[in-house]
Amino acid sequence: MSREFNIYSGGKYLATLDIPTLRERIRAGEIAADAQCAEVVGSLVPRQKTPIPITELSDVSDLCDQLAAAEAPPPPIVHPPSARSASGRLSVVGWLLIVGGLGCVIYFVLVYDTSVHIESPIDLSQFSRDVAPDRVTNLGLMQNRLIGIIVGFGFAFMGGILVGIDRLRRRNAT
Repeated sequence: MSREFNIYSGGKYLATLDIPTLRERIRAGEIAADAQCAEVVGSLVPRQKTPIPITELSDVSDLCDQLAAAEAPPPPIVHPPSARSASGRLSVVGWLLIVGGLGCVIYFVLVYDTSVHIESPIDLSQFSRDVAPDRVTNLGLMQNRLIGIIVGFGFAFMGGILVGIDRLRRRNAT
């Protein structure tokens, strides 16, 4: 009488097979090499032994090894993360912050107007411009200019820090 085995895959029962049928089903690809098997013992009251991986079964282990070697894909090539790609992004963001921050400063220093036109109820044309100006400086706009300059320098400073960190990383990577 041939030995019979209960075959399990993923914890589910598949079939009860003898060795020749088991070998055929493995060759046909119906049973994976990672399946488990448990030998059925006893003819009147069958019971099974503890399940073991099918590759440890001596009658089919050679076949499993051959199939695993033939079907195994080559191991994936794992490249370490590129220090250049990560640090390159940091440097680009840093330079963008520097250029944007200095652009902000230039706008608020050279272009931003802090004066407003005033409408006078009397005719000021008889007075000189020094006595009766038609524009006055607005304190709220002056405050906005100051905030814009500070924010612009802050962005430029942060960009400089990022570029500096990037250069330190590159120096330490080589």
